[in-house]
Amino acid sequence: MKPNTARRLALGCVIALLLLSPLVSGCAQVQVTDEKAEDESTPTPYGVLAWPAEDHDLAILGIEFSPPLRFADVIAAGKLTLLVALENRGNSRESDVIVEARLVDSADVEIIPRRSQQLASMGPGEVKLVRFEDLTFIPYRPAYVMTVSVLPVPGEVRTIDNQRSYRFQLIVPTPTLPGNQ
Repeated sequence: MKPNTARRLALGCVIALLLLSPLVSGCAQVQVTDEKAEDESTPTPYGVLAWPAEDHDLAILGIEFSPPLRFADVIAAGKLTLLVALENRGNSRESDVIVEARLVDSADVEIIPRRSQQLASMGPGEVKLVRFEDLTFIPYRPAYVMTVSVLPVPGEVRTIDNQRSYRFQLIVPTPTLPGNQ
């Protein structure tokens, strides 16, 4: 390795450690906000008005990470897996269902290129977990937006629940100095 390259690599490691030091010490938290655009049901004085069942209706229910978003757990595992819960709310069996995930920073710069997974089949009422594995190198940013979506299947009319976005905000407590409490 060239001396210049080795120096840059060492400097990059030092900068990464400085940026991640609040996480390493366990002081930082990740705040996750579901940026769901609309509710899937409408409250009325007589109860909740829900959409009638359609022949074709897929929905993103939510996401989870394995391991959970705790710095020590992610470092120990050496990787991160995104789990997307997907439901077939329709009355028909669906095939070749495609789920996509994308991570951008707060300036809409792509951090992880769009990834997709395909499910061979989903029966009516079935819920499946779609795995996006080995999300290994995610550069530090103070905020990210994860968008997951399921592509509409032929005949699907109601697509409002085919996409969900989540904002991830790194919360680092402000240190207090002695005498400034």
